[in-house]
Amino acid sequence: MNDYTVILLRPDYVTGDFGQDTYMTWVNADTVDEAVVLAQLKAAAADCIDLGDFDDYFVIAVFAGQHDDIKP
Repeated sequence: MNDYTVILLRPDYVTGDFGQDTYMTWVNADTVDEAVVLAQLKAAAADCIDLGDFDDYFVIAVFAGQHDDIKP
């Protein structure tokens, strides 16, 4: 298994500033595709939406390893 950092765009019905509200998380997965799904499920759970809608979170980027957001 590998660590991945995934950045997702929140769907418009979750945020008031669509296009600017992202979700970043680390996951441990066997493949990039699995990492994306795990990250989408984490985001949906964090936003308390139906987990069946997890794929409404658009993938912006996937990076190998665990990365911190250092933007002030």
